Amino acid sequence: RGPVWNEGRWGEGYSYPTWMLGAAVLGWLGMDLVSATRLLGLLCAVLAMRLVYRWAGRGWGGFGGALLIAAAPPIAVWVMGGLEANLIALCLAGALTCALPRPGDPPQQTRPLAAGLWLALLIWSRPDGPLLAGLVGLAQWLVLGKDGWRPMLRTAAPAAVATVVLLAMRLWLYGEWVPNTAHIKGRVDMGSISQGWNLYVAPTLRWLAGPALLLAVASVRERRLGLGLLLVTVVWLLYLVAVGGDLFPGRRHTMPLVVCGALAGSALVRPGSRWPLAALGLAVASLGVASLGDPAVHRARTEQWEHLAVELGSTLRHAFGEAREGEGALLAASPAGALPFESRLPTIDMLGLSDPHIARQDPTPGAFYAHNLADMDYVLDQSPDLIAFGGPWVYLDSGFAPWLQVRDRESFFGEHDILPVFSALGFDKDAPWQQVPGTHKPQFLWVRRRSLEEPGGLGIRIEADGSITIPAWLFATMPGAPWFGEGTALPRGDALSAVRKAAKRGNKDALLVAAEGTGPLGL
Repeated sequence: RGPVWNEGRWGEGYSYPTWMLGAAVLGWLGMDLVSATRLLGLLCAVLAMRLVYRWAGRGWGGFGGALLIAAAPPIAVWVMGGLEANLIALCLAGALTCALPRPGDPPQQTRPLAAGLWLALLIWSRPDGPLLAGLVGLAQWLVLGKDGWRPMLRTAAPAAVATVVLLAMRLWLYGEWVPNTAHIKGRVDMGSISQGWNLYVAPTLRWLAGPALLLAVASVRERRLGLGLLLVTVVWLLYLVAVGGDLFPGRRHTMPLVVCGALAGSALVRPGSRWPLAALGLAVASLGVASLGDPAVHRARTEQWEHLAVELGSTLRHAFGEAREGEGALLAASPAGALPFESRLPTIDMLGLSDPHIARQDPTPGAFYAHNLADMDYVLDQSPDLIAFGGPWVYLDSGFAPWLQVRDRESFFGEHDILPVFSALGFDKDAPWQQVPGTHKPQFLWVRRRSLEEPGGLGIRIEADGSITIPAWLFATMPGAPWFGEGTALPRGDALSAVRKAAKRGNKDALLVAAEGTGPLGL
């Protein structure tokens, strides 16, 4: 149905075209999409290790560089996490090993055109890929010296073509100059800079100090090569500071530090030299320590709320998958990831990552960074049947912008009820991102009570024969449940009053209770 978020609604709901296409091909071949992304991540990591090993001459230096990549926590985390981080590591390793000569090798042994092709793939794999491509070109010019401008131009040619083609495709499909996500994650202010340094780059330099020290040593001992690799890393880290880093666990955006550190460490090792090999071994060991102690890795290991969302999404698919004349109930979600993926319901991304209108709104005061854009008037005008604020643990006073915009609206609570969905998986109130098996606590959604005049949807409705259908979910709602904040109760509604009104307005004798959804909902 095209590269769109919802059928018939044109919006760029992805950040990485090559990653999306790779997963789509494997899915077309019959592979589960989650397994497909993990397989792609594993293949990219192994190929990146092989490129470093071959560039370093297949000796101890190459082995140590490849081992450093294998030991890096971001590599392992994002093999399982399923995003594009390891593809970025592969593209960057391919571009650098083709563009830069090893110490002592002549510039003629570089392959600038191949480097450009790797950069073209990189540009198609990340919205900020052109920045990394430009940094690789500068590093190439710095390492090769005054004669480096010709190889740099040959490297730049495929990258420039890839940029123009991607831009033309985006303008043709979506009428946009930049990716939709750039409007959300590309805003630079003092808040993003503070978060980028304090919460992301500074801890990264502490826990990934091994690769950083290898780069520092190489910039002194190997001069041009070390300075070129250091240039790529430092400018990239400054960019991460400006844009606020990343909210995902596992430090996925640190791949340039890992790859450049591996190349720097392998270049230090020469035949007969021992201390560089020992330094490389210590850097690898430090990454092992990071795997055990880094809070970002611990969070990646324990964060399993996505499993809650998957189970909830499966329930919604079975209960409401054909609610709107076979099209499924309209879901509004924030964040919009595992829940719409598993539910297969048409979904409004309330945070705007997949919605160009919301992505252009002004930030909502008090909301989390990168979760601070919303337009709930725009969302509610589309009459969503189900609304999920902040994931399955919405008993919290969510800091997401969509909830902050409706929590003081009496009209919202007058038109929506809380629907609890019980599951075999629960949550820890103190750490809601962790899964607690066997707790059987409910997950909560907001459901819109529709009037009799509105066709379709999930609410009370008049059938063609004049009978009145009252959906089963109406008897499971929990109006007024004090789940949002300490000691704060929401305005109470009365599900049964809606039933009474329906009975008064229709044929009492033909009053029906539709119970098809009782099994999946556990009513």
